[in-house]
Amino acid sequence: MAVPVVWIVSGDPQIRWLIELNLRERGISVWGAESIAQLLASAPEPQLVVLDLDDDEGRWVMAEALRRQPWGQSVPLVALLNTPPSSRRLAALEPLDWLEKPFAMGNLLTLVRNALDLEPPANTAPPPVPGETHTV
Repeated sequence: MAVPVVWIVSGDPQIRWLIELNLRERGISVWGAESIAQLLASAPEPQLVVLDLDDDEGRWVMAEALRRQPWGQSVPLVALLNTPPSSRRLAALEPLDWLEKPFAMGNLLTLVRNALDLEPPANTAPPPVPGETHTV
């Protein structure tokens, strides 16, 4: 089975690092950056995008640009938000789901596992082989 690729886009390096660390420990190849533009230029196509939108209008515009990529409509997107989004905003992005910050890492990991169709963790299984992390 191929290692899934997940993009983490956040202007907050601590949030990006924390998510990257948790996904890498689960055998996922993680590409993290401050902007979608950086990843579009250098990263492989993702199977999932975790996007920290905050309240920044520019990030919403970039997210809409992501959806216009040839593969962009089919890739699941999880949005991290400071406040609940308007239905208009959600309709434009069609996210798999969204989490309000602060969020429980377990909730995000469940969304990622479901989006990538990964097996739930087993208490008796050995730890997964660490994935790769790429910061651009």
